[in-house]
Amino acid sequence: MPPASVYRARTEEAKAQRRADILEAALLEIYEKGLAKARLDDIAERANVSKGTVYLYFEGKEELFRDLISHHTAPAMQHLDNTVTVSSSLEQALTNFAAFAPTIIRQGNMPRLMKIIIGESQEFPDILREHRERLIDKSYAIFSKLLSDAAERGEIRIVDPNLTARLIFAPVIYCGVWQSVFAPTAPEPLDIEGLLRTHVDILLKGLNYRDPETGGKL
Repeated sequence: MPPASVYRARTEEAKAQRRADILEAALLEIYEKGLAKARLDDIAERANVSKGTVYLYFEGKEELFRDLISHHTAPAMQHLDNTVTVSSSLEQALTNFAAFAPTIIRQGNMPRLMKIIIGESQEFPDILREHRERLIDKSYAIFSKLLSDAAERGEIRIVDPNLTARLIFAPVIYCGVWQSVFAPTAPEPLDIEGLLRTHVDILLKGLNYRDPETGGKL
C-alpha cells in the first residue's frame, strides 16, 4: 500500500498540511540548489508526493517561490507587529522585539529564506517587490509610527523615524545572514540575544530615551 501522503487530501486541514509540506520541501531544495536548478520532481519527492500533486497547489516554480516567501515571513511579521503594537512604551516595544527576534533567526527558516531571497533578487524582482511592499514596508511603518508617537510623548528625540525604523531591523538582517552563511564555519555561535539586547540599549541611549512614568533617562 502506498504511503498516505500520495492520496489526495480531502479536508481543509489536510490540504493546508500538504501545502505546507510542499513549501517546506521547496525551501530546502531551492536553498541547496537555487531556484533555476531546483526541479519540481525533486521537490515532490522530498515532500513525499507526486509531481501532479504539486501542480494541484501551485502553477509552477514562480508561484511556488512567491508563496514560499509569504508562508515563512507573514506569520512572523504579524506576530512581531502585534507584539509591538500592544507595548505601553518604546522601551517595552524594543525589548519585546529583541526577545522575539532570536526565535525567528535561530529556530525558524528565516536565515535560509534570506539567503534564497538575496540569491534570487535579480531574477524575480517583481515577487520580491510584492514581498517588500506587503510585509517589510508595513513593519517599517509600524515602527516608524511607534517612534513618532514616542517623540510626541517626549520619550525620545528623533530626527527621522523612517530611517530609525530601518536601523531597528538592521541587526536582525545581520544575524540572519550570519546564521545562513558564516555560522557553519565560525569558531563559536553568535550570541544573538546578547547582540540584540546591546542594540536596544545603544538605540535607547542614542535616542535620549526618558521613562514615560518617571521621566528619568536610562
